[in-house]
Amino acid sequence: MSRSWAGVAVCLALAACTGDDGGAADRAGDEPPAEPLTTEEYVAASHDACEHYLGALFGLVEADEQIDLDSPDASTEVFRRRATDIAGLHADYRTRLDELEPPEDLRSVHDELVALQGEHVETLQALGGAHQAGDDERAEALVADSARIETETAALQSRLGVQPCGQ
Repeated sequence: MSRSWAGVAVCLALAACTGDDGGAADRAGDEPPAEPLTTEEYVAASHDACEHYLGALFGLVEADEQIDLDSPDASTEVFRRRATDIAGLHADYRTRLDELEPPEDLRSVHDELVALQGEHVETLQALGGAHQAGDDERAEALVADSARIETETAALQSRLGVQPCGQ
């Protein structure tokens, strides 16, 4: 993996680790609530959700032959061209996290993380729209918002005992 590609991967992975703030209480159905996972199971399941997201993300980026992954501007180009697609992948990541039943002592931080990922999905969707509309000023503001969300995400993941996705 080239240095630029590694930078793109880390930049985009941090965006993950990205609807409503839902949660188990919002899921319909007559199924009894799932038993909470142990901390070890929760960490492993969170890691699996991240790995699934990263695999899909790398596949998406590598399939786009118009992006020069060795360019210093590769991550900007990826966001410009694929923000809406990345938002879809991120929505799936958020859903996978939302489906987890964390240990009770991690529940509130987990719920914060899931809500923040919903906010990130909306930010990525808006970023795709801004790029499509040629609104560079709005896109810059959304990239800054995305960076804020990435920082908050990493902090929440650390509080959960989960290695931040992509690091």
